[in-house]
Amino acid sequence: MEYEYSAAKYGHFFVEYEYSAAKYSNYFAEYPYSAAKYGNFFLEYRYSGKLLRARKAGEPACGPFTGAAAPEEGGLMALWSSGATWSSGNLWGPSSPAVPTFENNKKKKTKKMKRQPYYPKNQGEQAEWHTNFATKLPGYAATLTLTQAEEDNSVADNLTMAYALGGWLVGERDHSTACTSSIETLSFGTGSANFTFPVAQIPPLPTLPAGITGVKPGALQRTFDLAVIIKRKPGYTEAIGLDLGIVGPEAPPPPPPGDAPVPQLMVTAAPGDTNEVGRVKYYKYGHEYVVIEGRRGGGAWEELAMSAKSPFLDTRPLLVAGQAEVREYRGRYYDKGSNSSGWSDVAKVTVGP
Repeated sequence: MEYEYSAAKYGHFFVEYEYSAAKYSNYFAEYPYSAAKYGNFFLEYRYSGKLLRARKAGEPACGPFTGAAAPEEGGLMALWSSGATWSSGNLWGPSSPAVPTFENNKKKKTKKMKRQPYYPKNQGEQAEWHTNFATKLPGYAATLTLTQAEEDNSVADNLTMAYALGGWLVGERDHSTACTSSIETLSFGTGSANFTFPVAQIPPLPTLPAGITGVKPGALQRTFDLAVIIKRKPGYTEAIGLDLGIVGPEAPPPPPPGDAPVPQLMVTAAPGDTNEVGRVKYYKYGHEYVVIEGRRGGGAWEELAMSAKSPFLDTRPLLVAGQAEVREYRGRYYDKGSNSSGWSDVAKVTVGP
């Protein structure tokens, strides 16, 4: 008996496998891609080997046909009306699979501009910020759909903050200086006129919106909260935010390597678990990292950290347990994979047990 594309003669019949027929008595049995005649019927198969239908002998090969079967995965099928025969290698069905269409709805991300905090860190600039906010907010109240109460209360808060951080604080500081000087005059001064105590020169209170006689504590926090609300309003634009001062200025990009000013390190000793630790404080000023190196006991410099958050804590144990030691630190900025400044001045601190 022979297999695979051959025939074996056994008795008075042939048995053929794989793409062939076997003659047994008065019928043909054909397997893949063919039909088998048994009696007066033909059996038709598909790739799956499942029976689709039976038809009588003599019925056209492409006659009426009900029911559809999906083609084998990955295969292509000829249309039933294309004239394809059983030996063509194609089965009835769509001539090509439908190609799905996809719509790319993914939005392209735009790189957001880095900005600095909008509220000034320098106290000397804060009074001017509040004055600007209180002066310009009424002009945008309608666009931002603020109620009259929201507008008036915020104006009152910011006028009062501007007064407190400006005229009142300056007047009180000047008065404090005058008081110190007056004590010196009273104690050791000369002259025939009677001594008089200085009077504080405080400017008058600001004029608040009609119906408001004062503000409650928490004026600055209320202003910050209102800024968040304003930025969610439909009529808000970045131009409005910049004019009101609730959008910070654009953060300058880090300078090219070697061009940036060196960082300033402030070091102190802080309590630790087993001994004091070195506490290194710094400001990044828009840089990615500050590389911090340290040395002690006259040894070589060693990198301690590439720090992104101040302060950095040097928690190393003492070189000699129970014995205080001097630790030295230096740092430099690091941006986009390379150093972007020179080394800072060396800062020293003594840490003990």
